[in-house]
Amino acid sequence: MSQCLLFDNDGTLVDSELLCNTGLVVKFKELGIKLDADELVIRFRGWKLANILDTLSIEYALVYLMTLLLVTVR
Repeated sequence: MSQCLLFDNDGTLVDSELLCNTGLVVKFKELGIKLDADELVIRFRGWKLANILDTLSIEYALVYLMTLLLVTVR
């Protein structure tokens, strides 16, 4: 019997950007901010999560957003 192990390091098998952005929509809704996951994917495709959170923190005048979101996710 053959055995193998697959790694999806760059989104080849699963596009996780929509999943991650859907999570952001949920967390921002808790803060009273309405976002659209599809729009986030288009705007931030390929960005690092930390950079996305920094940008959104500035746009919505949120302090310590990255810490808030990452702590609740982990």
